[in-house]
Amino acid sequence: MTSKLQTLRSQLDSLRRARAGVRFGAGWSALVVAALWLLVAFFALDVLFQMTVAQRAIVWLVVAAGTIWAFRRYTRPFLGVRETELDMALLVERQQQIDSDVVAALQFETPEARRWGSPQLETAVVDYVADWSRGVNVFEGFSRQQLARRAVTLAATLAVIMLAAVAFPEYARVFANRLLLGAWHYPTRTVIDHIVINHQHVLSREIQRAAPSDLKCAQSRPVKFFVQCSGELPDTGAAKLRSPQSGQMRQVDLQKLTLDDRLARLRAAEASLQRVVDDPDSPASGAWRDEVIALLKLDVPSAAARLEKSDGEPSQLTSALDELRQSISSWPGAAGATAVYVGELGRLTDTVSYKLYLGDAWTDPAKISMIPLPVVETRLVPTPPEYARGKTDPPDPSARQIAVLEGSRVDVSVECTNKKRLSSAWLIAKNKAGAKKFPLEMKGTDGVHWTLADAGSPLLNVREELRYEIQVQDADGLQLETPVQGFIRIKTDRPPTGSAEVVHRVVLPTAKPVIEFKANDDFGIAKIQLQMQVERAAAAQKPMEPGTSLSANDAADSQNQNATPQERAVQPVLAANQRLLADKLPFTGKHEVDLSPLKLVKGDRLRLTLEIQDYRGDQPGETFLSDPLYLEISDESGVFAAILEADEKSEQRLTEIIKRQLGIGESP
Repeated sequence: MTSKLQTLRSQLDSLRRARAGVRFGAGWSALVVAALWLLVAFFALDVLFQMTVAQRAIVWLVVAAGTIWAFRRYTRPFLGVRETELDMALLVERQQQIDSDVVAALQFETPEARRWGSPQLETAVVDYVADWSRGVNVFEGFSRQQLARRAVTLAATLAVIMLAAVAFPEYARVFANRLLLGAWHYPTRTVIDHIVINHQHVLSREIQRAAPSDLKCAQSRPVKFFVQCSGELPDTGAAKLRSPQSGQMRQVDLQKLTLDDRLARLRAAEASLQRVVDDPDSPASGAWRDEVIALLKLDVPSAAARLEKSDGEPSQLTSALDELRQSISSWPGAAGATAVYVGELGRLTDTVSYKLYLGDAWTDPAKISMIPLPVVETRLVPTPPEYARGKTDPPDPSARQIAVLEGSRVDVSVECTNKKRLSSAWLIAKNKAGAKKFPLEMKGTDGVHWTLADAGSPLLNVREELRYEIQVQDADGLQLETPVQGFIRIKTDRPPTGSAEVVHRVVLPTAKPVIEFKANDDFGIAKIQLQMQVERAAAAQKPMEPGTSLSANDAADSQNQNATPQERAVQPVLAANQRLLADKLPFTGKHEVDLSPLKLVKGDRLRLTLEIQDYRGDQPGETFLSDPLYLEISDESGVFAAILEADEKSEQRLTEIIKRQLGIGESP
């Protein structure tokens, strides 16, 4: 190929590129303009109708369809053109109104042209066109008006959109989010800043915009709504709830609290927090936390945040209390520009979805899942002291009020019968000394069974009556609606009882009178012995008549008489290591008292008292003292006289009995 037509070829190539650029710009600018105006229409519809995600998805499809139509109508015709060098030559020939010499010259320069005919003719045509092309303007008649019109339209559209975005940046941000099927809401006059439901912070506008978090609430418990708003503040609002199962709709009215009401809530939080700071070990110190955080969450969020992170640390509690007091002293401060609305659903019976409406603001739907409360069964299994084991009827372990012997151990266990995993369980024991909290320990790994194993628990060795409360918390943070309450009474271990008798009350100084006795107790007897006290003739009181005995008061008086240690003695009836347990009671026996070691003489008097002590294991037993028996010391004549007197009295009594039986001596 020669280079004679190089200039022409370069000009034709420039024309081809220019025409392609115009077609490209005009085609795509039309598509962009169409797409932008479709988005403007999308925006207008979204602002006007606040479309849901599903509705926006449908409009997205409409926008896509419109864009495709615009592409086929305005863009594709321009992009589908492919022009060659010969096409440009034909275009120039028509524009310049010349014959087909330009096309022929271009063809004659191809290698195939040598086989077509006369070389002289080809050379002449090429030279002619080469000379002609030096003065021709191949761009004559070429127009960029269509591109200019569409470019101006595009620029104007972009300018309008950019000005609107600068003027209303929040609308632009929200539309960008909603264009991607996000959940943001367009600005409203009323702004929902925070939502707290049952002590749980479910919405913070800075983080979640208008999409509250789902939460779980306890079955049959109230659902309390706390909403903080700013901007235009209406008098009331509403929470609309819908049951997915039944489709039933319910509405909870939201009432605005006055500034005085909010201040009263803060003072209540201050009092509760002060109690915990003063007594951090109080058994009730765990129940206040959620309530106080709910009171502070909206009006003193910094103090609420400290409480959430405090974990009972005194310095954090004190800092939170100081911040709260500072807010109270400067009340209302910034809180005056906001409003708090409260409402309550009396009872949650199933899972519901909810939306809040205040002024022109609303939230996206969120779900409140109903979760069952933990249901527990408690078991109190008493173990009596060793000496009483097997001798008492065990109480019903499911009973909440039981009676146990002093010194018994009470094993406490808790089982969650609806198989919810418990995160903690505790018992509060209340006695005369006050109340104290004892944690229960998990048994196994399922979190269903818990037992009391605290070594300091008074239930390990019950010595006094006490009341108790049992509370649990499950993995969802729920507690029993009412703590399990009960009472442990002390079952009395009755003191022993007994009696002693002697046949002959007048005896010789060296006699060995036999004492007949009877001893009884509900569990066992550890000791039986005779206490003996000698009253010498010189210090004795008025001699007792044979066959008489002292009253209880006389016995007490006689015990107060001053006697020397040699004049007192004790004789064991049971061996030191002998025990009479319940299966051998009551116990009846006889004991022979040897008077010889006492060196008694006529006129002395010996007082005998039966002492019985019951068996209570390692604890000291109760002691029983019988009425004293008195033995008069005399010689043989005195003993015979006493025997005869006793016989005469016996004969007289027998005669009186016979006469009564026969009716002798009765009046006719």
